[in-house]
Parts: sequence; structure tokens; C-alpha cells
Amino acid sequence: MGVDEFEPRVINQLMDYMYKYTTGVLLDAEVYSEHMGRSAGHVDVNGVELAIQNQVAAYAQPPPQERVAELAKLYNDVPLPEAVVKPGLPLPAEGKLLAVPNWQYDPNQQYQR
Repeated sequence: MGVDEFEPRVINQLMDYMYKYTTGVLLDAEVYSEHMGRSAGHVDVNGVELAIQNQVAAYAQPPPQERVAELAKLYNDVPLPEAVVKPGLPLPAEGKLLAVPNWQYDPNQQYQR
């Protein structure tokens, strides 16, 4: 694939991923085989194929490149708001800050139980 250099930990990550993927496929295939009336512990090709199809379906397929380009044009056609240049660190509006208290306390309010 043209990879000349990699960190040694990459091998361990790939091995871990392959182990989890293979284990998941075989466990699913065993369940499918049992559901089809096979004996417990028996895995057949049909069960493995179905398990692989379900594993592949779990991963999101990227949208077609034409759709991505269409959406990019749609969003990039909207101009950005004018930047306000003033001294200091630019912060979001008061209501959008994460560090601002988002509650109010009214000591005059009477609570009924």
C-alpha cells in the first residue's frame, strides 16, 4: 500500500481491531447458524456471509463526492459575517458563554411544599 514508515504501536492497534472484528463476525455467525437450526457451536458459510454483511452495514458509507461538492458550494456561497476588530480576546455573545451562570436566584420567591 506504499507505507514505508509507521510506529510500532500501529501493528498492535491493527491486530486488536482485526481480533475484535473477527470475533464479532464469528459470534454473530454462530447465532445465525443456531437460528437456522444448526447444532450449537457449528458455523457455516451462510452465517459468516450474513454476519459480514451486517458488520459492513454498521459502518457509515461516505456520501458521493458529487453530493459533498454540492453541499460545499451551498454552504460556501453564504458570506461570513463581518469581523469586528477590537482589542482583547474575541468572545461569543453573553448568552453563549459556557462559563456564565445559567441560573437565577430570587430570594423573595416563596416556595410551597
